[in-house]
Amino acid sequence: MARVLRSPKKRLLRGTMGLLLAVGWAVTTTCATYQLYSDCVAPSSPCPDEGPNDQDAVLFLIGDAGAKGFDDNPVLQHLKAAVTELDERGVPTTVLFLGDNVYDEGLRKDDPEDLRLLGAQVEVVAGTSAKGIFLPGNHDRANTAKEEGLERLLNQEEALGGFGADVSLRPRSGCPGPERENLVDSSGRILATLVLLDTSWWMLEPPTDPGCSPSMKVDVVQAVERVLSEAPNVPVIVAAHHPLKSGGPHGGNSGFFRWLGYKLGLLGGDLNAPAYRTLIDSLSAVFGRASQPIIYAAGHEHSLQVMDEAVVGASVLHLVSGSGSKVTAAKAVEGSRFVAGLPGYMRLDFRSGGRIQLGVVAECSTEAVDTNLCPGGVPGRLQSVYRSRVR
Repeated sequence: MARVLRSPKKRLLRGTMGLLLAVGWAVTTTCATYQLYSDCVAPSSPCPDEGPNDQDAVLFLIGDAGAKGFDDNPVLQHLKAAVTELDERGVPTTVLFLGDNVYDEGLRKDDPEDLRLLGAQVEVVAGTSAKGIFLPGNHDRANTAKEEGLERLLNQEEALGGFGADVSLRPRSGCPGPERENLVDSSGRILATLVLLDTSWWMLEPPTDPGCSPSMKVDVVQAVERVLSEAPNVPVIVAAHHPLKSGGPHGGNSGFFRWLGYKLGLLGGDLNAPAYRTLIDSLSAVFGRASQPIIYAAGHEHSLQVMDEAVVGASVLHLVSGSGSKVTAAKAVEGSRFVAGLPGYMRLDFRSGGRIQLGVVAECSTEAVDTNLCPGGVPGRLQSVYRSRVR
């Protein structure tokens, strides 16, 4: 049976102590009704695949994929096969790489190993007409607010421009964003609006290039709200590295010392850290005033999570797809519809009539098959493990 991470007793220790990361392999799942979109049963009985006949466009979501080369990463290989098949049928395809594209310290200038790790992800769209959009993660800034972090990020932006594929780092030039990108079908009709953010800028608080606009946190939040208000009446996908909701270690769901660090807000990458809480509160308030359906897509946690959340005035679908090259445990939280500590990625199929189908593809472990997380699945093989109509 899958091991579920449990919260310890709420007993806070005061004073200084080392914070130890306790990470294990765990899988769990649950289902909840999502009010904004029509939902399709539970992960243990996945919705039937609607097939390839009416796909207007496909958006793939994969994060934290920068720790393995292409030949060593079955997730990237499987994703490339899916992208190639769509391209051969003429389906417009975009892949969002959700940050931490080069572990552990970003892309050092002309470093062959760092270029190999970045190139492994570029290979997913190489030789096709698919577009690859890379978002910055904290590791892409070398986890530092110093000038060195910005240099590593700009190295990555420059390197992507030299691969000869339709790939780019967004937002550009180390700016926080937001940048807007429309997802369109083969005729140019807008199917969804992508709002792209650099949340590593928000968390690390590095110096900002004077050419960036906006360049202050309050202005970034106002700019996100402005982009949402100006966007066409289509679904909006806000994409960034850091999730706003999680059942993983960054959400405090791990060993005791990690949980304690979370409760005390001492770990900058955790949802309870002061800068992180400000981000969550600010964007949640903006989403509550939006007129369009909101999907928030992120990585950071090395797991696959589908969660809904009611905010004042709206309902938000949270997607965490951060197990592109690393895996950590996760557990269900309020609003969870699917949670798995498995390697994999997600996809959103935009279909005729405005329908959107969410799919989760994962490499099933023997434990996942035994606990019916991968119903009828084959251990060690990447396969569809969850589908849902989200619109």
